Amino acid sequence: MKPCVLFLFFFVFMGCHYSSITLSPTKYSYVGQARTRQLDQENPQFDPAITLKEIRQSIWSCKAVFEVQGWYSSYGLQARSLRQIKWTQEVTGDQLTLTCYVEPKRGMGKESAQVYGYNYKQEIVVKIPSTIHQLTVKLIEQNATQQDIVSYQSHVELDTK
Repeated sequence: MKPCVLFLFFFVFMGCHYSSITLSPTKYSYVGQARTRQLDQENPQFDPAITLKEIRQSIWSCKAVFEVQGWYSSYGLQARSLRQIKWTQEVTGDQLTLTCYVEPKRGMGKESAQVYGYNYKQEIVVKIPSTIHQLTVKLIEQNATQQDIVSYQSHVELDTK
């Protein structure tokens, strides 16, 4: 039984496919003669979310396509860059838990005066075994004080057809 479970875990882990991370700065804009600072309306902050775009079913496998998005602060003398977006998977019974860790890191130097953070977006494809009927996704981000916080969590029931 143990080799079968290990093989299943390895098979699930090998079924992941990541796309590149898209970063876009969120900036302040200055208006009027008084040069009042306002948030950029063309490129607003993304709310933290993981969306299930589609479930691809074939004869041999089932794949789920997710998109993770969010925002992290980076301004003034507290410049930060995105270290990595890391995914982990955990199978318990008929439930698959996907956890996304977003880890920004502090950098040296100063950020541009207009930039106050960055939006990030990444797409992931996960192979789902036929024994899985429930899917739980979590987004865990590090805030400016380097503490992990759960910023988004969702639960999806998969069709058993």
